[in-house]
Amino acid sequence: MYKGVELSNIEFKRAEIGERHLAIQNRKNVRQARCIQEVHASLGVDNPSIFMANVHGFVGVFYQVRPMGDTAIAGKTTSDLVHLPPTAGGLKASLQGNSLAIIWNFLASLETQAPIVQLAKDLYDVEHEKANFTRAILRNRVSTPPPVQRRFQDHVLFTSQKKASR
Repeated sequence: MYKGVELSNIEFKRAEIGERHLAIQNRKNVRQARCIQEVHASLGVDNPSIFMANVHGFVGVFYQVRPMGDTAIAGKTTSDLVHLPPTAGGLKASLQGNSLAIIWNFLASLETQAPIVQLAKDLYDVEHEKANFTRAILRNRVSTPPPVQRRFQDHVLFTSQKKASR
């Protein structure tokens, strides 16, 4: 999330879940990334690309969901798996491998994408506010009652004595 705009989807799952549930969760995450992509497109971002990750236990896979016409395609951003360190030895192995570089590139991609999406959202919000204001003005104009024609005698106050003699 960057200033109220969702940029990415990262899902963490326990290592104990089965392959069937893992596949279901992965498909759900791709659908969620597609929803984020649709929001970005509705804000005016050209060819929105969503980076996402699925982490199962201490092993993660990073994906990118890209538009291709009316279809979204999800593909791995790298063939390497990311290993998150659960122990001190794991940390050393993680620092010597590609995991840190993959995570760093993932974050750098989000940092590049965030201002572009935020600007699109700001422009969208301005246009949306202008449209709402215009609708409110037009709606109020239609619902304003016509002026009432009043006569002078409707505004004259008669005392009780003058009312009785009338």
